[in-house]
Amino acid sequence: MSAGVYQLLNCQNGKSYIGSSCELEKRKSQHICDLRTGRHFNHHLQSAYDLYGEDAFEYIILYKAE
Repeated sequence: MSAGVYQLLNCQNGKSYIGSSCELEKRKSQHICDLRTGRHFNHHLQSAYDLYGEDAFEYIILYKAE
């Protein structure tokens, strides 16, 4: 289990979603699942995902707790 801070970067428009989690990989999977099914709680992120597609986004770990 790895905790830390992550970024979902929209490579098309440069906007980011920043979050933190106690389980980075699990959180990444949750985001992807919610976005693919159109039910992500962040409507701005969901709209961008719907507009640009999954390939426009990059998941970046900004900080990983040891």
